[in-house]
Amino acid sequence: MRRNLPLPREITRRDLLRGVGASLGGVWLCRAAVADGGEAPPDEPILEDDFSGDGLDESLWVRTAHNDFQEEVVEVVGGLLRVGCSTIGTEDATVKRHGVRTAEPRVPVAGGVRIEYTVDWNDPFNGCYMQAGAYISPHAGDNPEGLDDRLEFVYVGVPPGQKARGWVTLRRDGQHPTILMDENWPDDRDGREIDVQRVVMELTPESLSILENGEQILAVTDLELGWDQAYVYLQQMSHSNYPMRSVFFDDVRIERL
Repeated sequence: MRRNLPLPREITRRDLLRGVGASLGGVWLCRAAVADGGEAPPDEPILEDDFSGDGLDESLWVRTAHNDFQEEVVEVVGGLLRVGCSTIGTEDATVKRHGVRTAEPRVPVAGGVRIEYTVDWNDPFNGCYMQAGAYISPHAGDNPEGLDDRLEFVYVGVPPGQKARGWVTLRRDGQHPTILMDENWPDDRDGREIDVQRVVMELTPESLSILENGEQILAVTDLELGWDQAYVYLQQMSHSNYPMRSVFFDDVRIERL
């Protein structure tokens, strides 16, 4: 079980690695693939990070932020990456997005790649107008949602705010995003309980598979992506006038298929 450091009162997350640590085979080392920044051997992970260091490893990650916040926090705490923000008094017309992205485009889409990470929705008092999840894009920027080419898998809070739904979209060449998964929204407005989710995304130029806690929730076989290398973004989104809400990420692993 991962150590549990004291956290601010706002953070009421459950034990993130309850039942997850054993399946991961222990704690991974936080490191780049190779010290000189070159390519990892074919049988080695390209990147893995369990956020066990004293702070964010800036050789692996770059912070991102888009639009205005009352308070914006990205920090390593208790062996987890905490991404949190408060938006009281901020501009109503803006959507706030922030988090981290890989410092280099370490995702070899052209040859096929597996991306794994854990995300904790953290049982917010009100998850309305909040999202948390990952983006994959060949472009670097502070707002991955607005990039001309990107794949998005996020959890979206469902009113009145205690549940969420999965949402997957693909944008290519600046066109309107294509919805790949919406969990029957808006016909089904109930949403579902989101707890600690272990996500595995397998991506090739033609196909996408997403597993959630070991169960496949999406399979697509006609993507026709022209991407070579891509960045991974771990992100939170919020609208205005919400107090501090935090989500957590952990155990990121990128490897070739």
